[in-house]
Amino acid sequence: MNIQEKPSFLSVRSPFDCSVRRLMLGTTALAGACCLTVAMAAEVAAVPEAAAENAVIEQSGDVEQFVVSDDATVPTPIAQSSSEAEPPAFGTAGTQRWYVHGSVAGDLDDDFWGMVGGGATHFFADGHSVNLELNGFAFDQPGDDAVGLNLNLLLRSHWLRRENWSLYVDGGAGIIGTTNDVPSDGSSFNFTPQVGGGATFNLQDEKRLMVGLRWHHISNADTFESNPGLDTLQGYVGVNLPF
Repeated sequence: MNIQEKPSFLSVRSPFDCSVRRLMLGTTALAGACCLTVAMAAEVAAVPEAAAENAVIEQSGDVEQFVVSDDATVPTPIAQSSSEAEPPAFGTAGTQRWYVHGSVAGDLDDDFWGMVGGGATHFFADGHSVNLELNGFAFDQPGDDAVGLNLNLLLRSHWLRRENWSLYVDGGAGIIGTTNDVPSDGSSFNFTPQVGGGATFNLQDEKRLMVGLRWHHISNADTFESNPGLDTLQGYVGVNLPF
């Protein structure tokens, strides 16, 4: 005997119930999709914001360097630091230089001489220097000509200094030994007091041209029986360079 079960009330679904269930499922899916979209959008928006806080535009050549901060919309210039310090001005205290020079000199008679040499300079104060020179001399004079070696110590004061030129006075003394007597009736060992003035002119790369005139004296200060002495007007030119 076949017994046919009767459907319960709960198992019967009306078209209205199906529509409600579908609507609830669709609403739930839509809400989940919206939450996921909002979360992804927030994460994407945070990336450029973080990058903007740390963005740095590097400097190259003459282009200025900037930093973009999170509280400013206008780039802020960064102070530039020079990779190479500017060289000190010519004649600055504590700087050292060296030079090479040549000169000719003569008196009103028949005594002439030429000189080539070099020196080292130390500026002990702004514009004021002490200079040590080593020079070679050649004398053309009545009697026997001579050659000699000379050591000088000079003080030099650049009393007017500009960026591309300077004017100075200098003076000092030294000693000289020669192969024959200078003058010809004098001695082979003498002292060399001198005083004069000159100018320097900037050439390039801190090199300077030197030109000047000096009164130059040679005598033995009566350390020998004969001391005629030799007074000449000396003109010189040289190149002055930094160490």
